Amino acid sequence: MIILFILVLFAGRGVFHMYEKYAQAAVDKRGVESQVALLSAREDFLVSEVERLKTPTGIEQEIRQKFNVKKEGEQVAVIVEPKDATGGAAKTSGVSSVWSWVVDIFSYGQ
Repeated sequence: MIILFILVLFAGRGVFHMYEKYAQAAVDKRGVESQVALLSAREDFLVSEVERLKTPTGIEQEIRQKFNVKKEGEQVAVIVEPKDATGGAAKTSGVSSVWSWVVDIFSYGQ
């Protein structure tokens, strides 16, 4: 009877280890499947980019984006931020305006 119990114990232990390996393999499979999906989407994007760059319009767009150039006869409009009274760029941050308000309160009488 004891021998049978020991055999069942060893068999149960082996089954448990096999189940652990099965569960880990399932987790690994899901991870690999998600990586395959990401890589497939990346491949689709890259294929579409290559196709876009095979056209004259795509080449022109890429050159304009990377090198900030214009065609002959085109004009460029440069947009700059407005300057405040001190000559620097105007502050648009809410935190800096609150801080300026606090400083103004404490320096009122000076």
